Amino acid sequence: MPTHTRQERRRVIVHDLVEGIAYVLIIQGWPGYAPDRDRTCEHRYAFDLSMWQAYLWLHYTYEQMGRKDDICFRIRPHVLYGDSGEVRTAISGMLGFAFRTWMPGDGSFECKIGVDTAEHMLECNAIDRELLIELAKRFRSEYDFAVADREWPPDFDLEKEFGRG
Repeated sequence: MPTHTRQERRRVIVHDLVEGIAYVLIIQGWPGYAPDRDRTCEHRYAFDLSMWQAYLWLHYTYEQMGRKDDICFRIRPHVLYGDSGEVRTAISGMLGFAFRTWMPGDGSFECKIGVDTAEHMLECNAIDRELLIELAKRFRSEYDFAVADREWPPDFDLEKEFGRG
C-alpha cells in the first residue's frame, strides 16, 4: 500500500486537524487535554469547542491562501450539547492508540505515545507543520476560555454560527 507524504496529498481531512494538533501537543509536552467530557473545564466539551475554533482558523488561513477547497470536512459543535460528531469520529480511533483509558474524576486521558511516534505520525499530515503548530498554540491557549472569550477569525459571527455570544 503506498504511503502519502504531506506534499503529495493536498486535501485535508478531519483527522489531519484533530490528530495533528494532538501530536503537536504531545511533542510540546502538553498531553493535558481531555478528548471526552472534560469535567475540569467550564465547558464540558472544551476539546470539541477548541477543535472547532482551530478548524475555523484553518479555514480562514486556507481561504487567505486560495486553498479553501482543499478542506474536505466541516466541524461545528451541536448548538445545544456542545459536542461535534466530526471531532468524536476523529478521536475515536486515537483513544485506543494514543491514549490510555479514561481517568475517572476529570475526564482526561493519559497519553501513551512518545515524541518520536508523534513526530512520525506528523510526517503524513496534509497540513503544513508550521500551521499545525500555530493551531495547536491557539487550541492550548484558549482551551479553558468560555465561548465568548475566545479569539475568532476576522469577520466570524459567533451569534450567527453558534447561536450565542
